[in-house]
Amino acid sequence: MAQGSGPKSAHQGDESNVQSQVGGFFNSLLDSLAREHDYFVITAPLDDFLGEPGQLEWRGIRMESVYTPTSTLSGTQTAGYVVNHPSVHTTYTRTVETKHATGQRVLGTVVSREFPGASGRHYPVPTLDTANERRNRVLQRRIRALSPRPVLFRGRLATYAYINQDEAVAQGLAVPNDLQDLM
Repeated sequence: MAQGSGPKSAHQGDESNVQSQVGGFFNSLLDSLAREHDYFVITAPLDDFLGEPGQLEWRGIRMESVYTPTSTLSGTQTAGYVVNHPSVHTTYTRTVETKHATGQRVLGTVVSREFPGASGRHYPVPTLDTANERRNRVLQRRIRALSPRPVLFRGRLATYAYINQDEAVAQGLAVPNDLQDLM
């Protein structure tokens, strides 16, 4: 089953014509959706989407989150939203404190520590010879060739790109303009 953000997130905005399906395989999924939709935006790992897991190499992370009370509504525990910890003396690679980005005004905060080496599909594994990247482009071409409708690939998993969260959000926000170019 695909493990992108699809299972956890909902489309923000007009949901009247948006349908989310996770875990279906390509042939039956797109054929059935093509009857009701004019295009597809794929955000899942493409090998999983095609029902052929294992073709792409991924790096996983394990997260441990801790809630801490704060004495003020804007109180935080770390220096920023994401703080990298590149040290042999620290077992986690970075901390994430979402309160910095959301501007929440609550007594308390949650800091998540990211640890490397877990199974999962969080980050692509770039290669010097670009073998993994080329493999993903082949999968994109296969999907486009088989799809009865235009297809866009967006996000870290479908584009097999090591991108920041703001870049992934920007890709999502650009979809309406990108679709105009396709039509």
